[in-house]
Amino acid sequence: MSKTAEIKRLDEIIEGASKLPIENQEYILTTIKGMLFTKQLLLKQNQQLKINKNHSA
Repeated sequence: MSKTAEIKRLDEIIEGASKLPIENQEYILTTIKGMLFTKQLLLKQNQQLKINKNHSA
């Protein structure tokens, strides 16, 4: 998915979520934060694996 498509999808999620009660909005926000944290963690792990692979070669 392209960066533009990702942004458009996030905008759609936010638009839909804004119509929900606050409790549901907080749940969605927490879920998104968890997803971003996991993505960053996996990216860092992948970078570390590449570095380790280059050092052992």
